[in-house]
Order: sequence, then structure tokens, then C-alpha cells
Amino acid sequence: MNKKIISMAVAAALVAPMAAQAADVTVNGNIAGEIVSNDAGLYMQDNGQSKLVFNVKDAESGWYARYGMDIRLGRLQGEIAGIAGALDGDATAKGAKFATDRAAYVGVKMGAGSLQFGRATTVGANIEGDKFSGTFLEMRNNATAGGAYNSASFLNQVIQYRTKMGGTKLGVEYIASDVTSAGANPEVGHYAVSLKGKAGSIGYYLGMNNGNTSTGNDYMKVGASMAMGGMNLRLGMDDSPENTAKKTGGSKMHLGLDMKMGGGLLDVTFADAGNDNTTSYTRIAYKMKPSKSVTINTGYAINGNSGAGDTFGVGVIVGF
Repeated sequence: MNKKIISMAVAAALVAPMAAQAADVTVNGNIAGEIVSNDAGLYMQDNGQSKLVFNVKDAESGWYARYGMDIRLGRLQGEIAGIAGALDGDATAKGAKFATDRAAYVGVKMGAGSLQFGRATTVGANIEGDKFSGTFLEMRNNATAGGAYNSASFLNQVIQYRTKMGGTKLGVEYIASDVTSAGANPEVGHYAVSLKGKAGSIGYYLGMNNGNTSTGNDYMKVGASMAMGGMNLRLGMDDSPENTAKKTGGSKMHLGLDMKMGGGLLDVTFADAGNDNTTSYTRIAYKMKPSKSVTINTGYAINGNSGAGDTFGVGVIVGF
């Protein structure tokens, strides 16, 4: 046998046990696709489910880390084009953020809670518990506001503490930086608090966020749910400044009912204002899991899909 191959095999055998002792590394993610019909026509899309996530945990010290990549088609090609432009002296390309970056943070367990810092979603992200978030049927950017400070995308330079007190989950966060990092949003001066819990058959949540000192984007969310029989009734309020570009701001009320049906979950949701911020929003959606790794979503949304009007479609998410 080639001596180099033998040497590499011996080195790997010696290093592998030490690496295993140092940290536990897991890899997971999703591949997703949706066929959607709306005012723009019939097309295929991925609303943000396709991802690759690396989780690292050191049991001895309590430290952990996560790095996630957006692996939707077209994102990597755009990155390569941007890098080429930056190398060629394009000032815009030099200042651009990587579109494939998702979460990227480190943290440590502290008693019943954990402290983490880096790039992460806000503590109030999807605190309302939308089971169709990240699909063409989501409430985000439609019946509720979106954006990095609400229930979409990621914040840079954020410090978060999350813990559980009895039946209540508490999250607080703050951006300590006094300056904006290169290529990042102006997230200076941001803080947020969220509470979510359950008392018997009653669930509740409360979240607030001051946005940031440069552009606002503050919000407040409050809501409750009640389980009865095989059904779950939900009521919530979402209040945030109007986003003139997407028209997703203002005060919105949403009422929903979900129930188990045919091995899946049927959801009917109504909001007094949808994506156009004037007329109402209605969603009839159904999801099922034919296996542990596969989720199928289908349904119809009126005044949704982030501005493309009435939408009907079906989507499949395959996890690994």
C-alpha cells in the first residue's frame, strides 16, 4: 500500500477520537419546491425553506454554534457573480451581503437559559406560531408584517438571551454595536423582548421590538389561543409602521382555526388586512406528513403571497 495513504489513515485514526471529544457536529436542512398560481401566472418557487445547517455542540463546556446557508436555486450563482464583480472593482458588489448567509452565531448554556451572539432571527420571529411560515401560504408579509425586525430574514451583531420560566419562554436581545458593520443593515440601537407560554388549554404571546435608531421598523404583537377538542382557536394583533414598499405595516387583527383532519392539519385564517394593507386576507390551507422527513402543503390565499394577489398552489419540503 502507498506509504502516503497509510500515513493519512493513521493520522485520521488518531485525530478522529479527539475531534469527537471536542464537539458534536450535526448537519441538517431542507430541499423544497412549490408550484404556485397567482396574478403573475403559473410558476415554481421556493419561498425560503431550502437550507443547509451545521450545528456544533460541546457538551463539556456548554458552548454551541450554528451556521446556516440558504441553498435556494439562483442564490449561489448570484454570490459567484457578486464576488467576480467585487474582484473586478465593482463598488456595489464590494458592499453587498452574501445572499446565502442565514444564521451564524455562537452561544453558551447558562442554567435554564442560553446566551448567544452573532447573526440570528429576532426573538419575536414567528412568535404567533404560523405553521405555514416559509411557504407561499405564510401570514408573514401578508396578514402580519415581515422584515428582519419582525418575522423574516436575520439580524446581524445581535446578542440574545433565551430561557424558560415555568410554562413561559422569555427572549431578550440587544445590538451593542455603535456602528454598522460593512454591508449590514443599520441595526444600531435595537432591542426586543418576547414572552410565549401556555396555561392549561390557553396559549399566549407578547412581543415588542424597537426596530433600530436609524430606520424604525418597530412592532408590537399580542395574541392568545385556546385548545378545545381537536381544534385550536387563535386570535392575534400585529402593529407596526406601514412599509410603503410592501404595504405590510399598520395595525392588523387575525383570527384562525386549525384542526386535525385526514392525518394532517387544516387551517382557516382571516385577517382584516392583507398584503395590500386595505382589503382583508383569507387563507384555507392544509398540510400533512406522509413520512417523518416529508411535508406537503397546499391551499388558497386571498390577498397574500407578498403582493401577487390570490394564490393557489402545492409545495413539498423534504428534510434531511
